[in-house]
Amino acid sequence: MKKIIKKKRIFVSHSEKNRDFVQILLDYLVGIGAERKDIFCSSDYRSGVNDKISDDVFLALRNTELDIIILSNEYKKSEFCLSEAGVIRSKEQKSIKIVIALPNIQNGEYAGFISTDYFQYRLETIFFVQSLANRLQHELNHMRMLNTNQDQMLLAYDRFQKAISRYRSRLPIIENLSINWASDNEQEKARLSIQQTYIKINKWSTFRQENSKAERNVFFNEYNRDIIIDIGKSPKNLQVRTTTSYTIVNLSDNDIFQEFSSQFLKSGKSIDSFSNNKIIINRNGNSELIQKDVKSKSYEDEGSPYILSEVAKIRTKAHSSDQVCYESIYEISPSLFFQSKVVGYPCGQFCIRANFTENFLKSRKYGGYIFRYQVIPPNPNDLQNLLIPSNLRGESMDKKSVFASYSNGFPAGGGYVLTLSTISSKGRNRF
Repeated sequence: MKKIIKKKRIFVSHSEKNRDFVQILLDYLVGIGAERKDIFCSSDYRSGVNDKISDDVFLALRNTELDIIILSNEYKKSEFCLSEAGVIRSKEQKSIKIVIALPNIQNGEYAGFISTDYFQYRLETIFFVQSLANRLQHELNHMRMLNTNQDQMLLAYDRFQKAISRYRSRLPIIENLSINWASDNEQEKARLSIQQTYIKINKWSTFRQENSKAERNVFFNEYNRDIIIDIGKSPKNLQVRTTTSYTIVNLSDNDIFQEFSSQFLKSGKSIDSFSNNKIIINRNGNSELIQKDVKSKSYEDEGSPYILSEVAKIRTKAHSSDQVCYESIYEISPSLFFQSKVVGYPCGQFCIRANFTENFLKSRKYGGYIFRYQVIPPNPNDLQNLLIPSNLRGESMDKKSVFASYSNGFPAGGGYVLTLSTISSKGRNRF
């Protein structure tokens, strides 16, 4: 005898593998007034279905007023889920449709006939709980199913928020990452790139084992530094403009702090000049500038040849990523010029560029200068470290520019040194 299915008003289309999330959703719907008997979950009846969408599912889908799709990678791989998505799409204006996208949707944010034409409530966004709760309340009120007072509504919302927070905490580490600096259309592409970097970094056999888990879960997805050398305002000096841009990823459970500073060789008691640096943090990101405009100071050790200029400090929140751009401009004597940088976190990609301006190259006084570039290995005692290819010298043939890019990763503790030399009239380098 065929089982009789009563008419349902709400249909939740989802993969069985996402049942934990669906249960949270059901609890909230019931908490704000919907009756469980009015909600149809397709996974409840999917057992035993072999070659076509079940009659029970099809009947329920045909008559529901609100259809909710839980979009995930598992959903997209299921023929049954895609069949349900097709039926939901075919209902056109006969039902209200809500699409909830779980993290890490690969190969596009669509499933069969369900595309980005429908607004998607994305779990990793900051206002997911608030916006989805407001939408569900609105639709249930329109369907005359919102049978709760204000106190019950607030209690249901509080439980929903806490349940989503617990659910997020159990997600794989990359899926639980906030990438608010990227547009909605670019977030999945950014997430995939970060995931590939994370896998690559963790495969490095020479990664220092003494690092804590928190340190291992912090890295630069990409790190770029551009140096431009021009004639300074003073005829004795060079002007050096350095722009550093990177994407920092913090997969740890703790906020991280980065201090920005510049280090110079002494010229008497101080460097010749140093302008206020500019630090740009994406306004939609997860980092905060917590200290800036710290005065330059010299090392206490009188024998030290260096001066340290501390500029700023920023904080990046746990389980988040951000894009940062840092610019400095200073003037210094050519004989005192050098640049060095050791990265404190591993990089998915590391790129260094250095160039002279046209005015600099055409000048009689400075035209003879060339770049000298050297990689700093992560372990100074291991000059044959294979993590940094020794054949990538970086200097152009005429040594008038530097370009070195390490797309297969760059380890923490590694870096570079950049200096200048001059060519004498006899063609020999003079240091």
